[in-house]
Amino acid sequence: MPLDDLLVPRHPQPRLHEQQVQALQQLPETERAAHAQLLRLGNAAYCYHQRAEATSPKLIFSIGWPGYRPGCARR
Repeated sequence: MPLDDLLVPRHPQPRLHEQQVQALQQLPETERAAHAQLLRLGNAAYCYHQRAEATSPKLIFSIGWPGYRPGCARR
């Protein structure tokens, strides 16, 4: 199986995707699948947080943060 196929979802930044492919090439074949699984998880989390970052601040400020009282400092 080509190494690119092990990295789906890919990292959205081409430079980092290429670094991941190179890192997999350097591993023994018996360790590639397990390491690729961790990279896939990280890539998916990165994509999720990039998309969530665009909407989260708007949501927090429109509905408020639970337990937060503006103007009250913790002592």
